[in-house]
Amino acid sequence: MLVAVTLLVPAFGQGLPGGWGERLVRWWPTTAGSRVMTVKPDPDLLGPWAGYGVLCVAVAGTLVAAFVVLRARDA
Repeated sequence: MLVAVTLLVPAFGQGLPGGWGERLVRWWPTTAGSRVMTVKPDPDLLGPWAGYGVLCVAVAGTLVAAFVVLRARDA
């Protein structure tokens, strides 16, 4: 389920009204992290280091949330 959400949100995010979809696709961790591998920069998306930073923050946040849930349920 998590893999499907991770990959499908950027595809469906562009259909959101106004600037919501644009911001969601720009800051979504998989899209931001993929900027590290691009050769030709896209001015509408984040730069390589900013994208890598967003990806690292998302991974760290997920690990912290998993640790908190594990501690709460393990006790």
